[in-house]
Amino acid sequence: MAVAVKHLSADGAAEITSKSWSDIIAGTSNTPLKFFVWNVGDRDLTNFVFDVVQVGTGDGYNYVKWAADTVTLSCPWGFTATVVGSGGSIPSGTTYYYKITGTNAAGETTGSLEVSGTTTVASSSITLAWTALPSATGYKIYRSTTSQSYGASSLLTTIGSGATVSYLDTGTATSAGTLPSANTTGGASPAYGTPPTLGTSAITIGTLAKGRQWIYWVGLVVGASVTESGNPRYAQRRFREA
Repeated sequence: MAVAVKHLSADGAAEITSKSWSDIIAGTSNTPLKFFVWNVGDRDLTNFVFDVVQVGTGDGYNYVKWAADTVTLSCPWGFTATVVGSGGSIPSGTTYYYKITGTNAAGETTGSLEVSGTTTVASSSITLAWTALPSATGYKIYRSTTSQSYGASSLLTTIGSGATVSYLDTGTATSAGTLPSANTTGGASPAYGTPPTLGTSAITIGTLAKGRQWIYWVGLVVGASVTESGNPRYAQRRFREA
């Protein structure tokens, strides 16, 4: 079954267009890399499963191993914007766009799926809500008047509690702060974290909620003194609803 997902690079920012190992790994071996899959569809994906399928034949000395990343945070999901016709200073006919990030001691995620709200009366406010992000220590909300454009002064608020799941935007001005281009909650560039122990068993993700990212590591294993001839590097990552 086809699913609406984006396949992202190690920092969670750049989308990967090719799923073949040789295109991604670019000639190296024995160095695990981190990737993301992001549910950008219009529904939750249930019984979601991840595994890797080796493509081609060989003598068994060149294969892949993988593992879930349980350290790096997904961007927040379940993000909504609801216009309230009172309680604020937002003028009628104003459209605001929002993205939210999660934070921990290591850093900040990239932005969530975008939401927006358009006021129809004067003195409006907009209620923002989201699902509590496991292991987050807080959140940052960014606001713009242009869809998908969050510049150097787009930070609306910084929230210092991971348990907080709502914020009322009354029209307060934004301040200095730019939406991150990389997810640093698992560690800094270039690896953005430390690989765990990898294995070869399929991983049942369960429900991948709309807007949630699932992060994983993949490593290529090449035996000592093994040539590449007869041992293809191609491996396809496979996501499916079981």
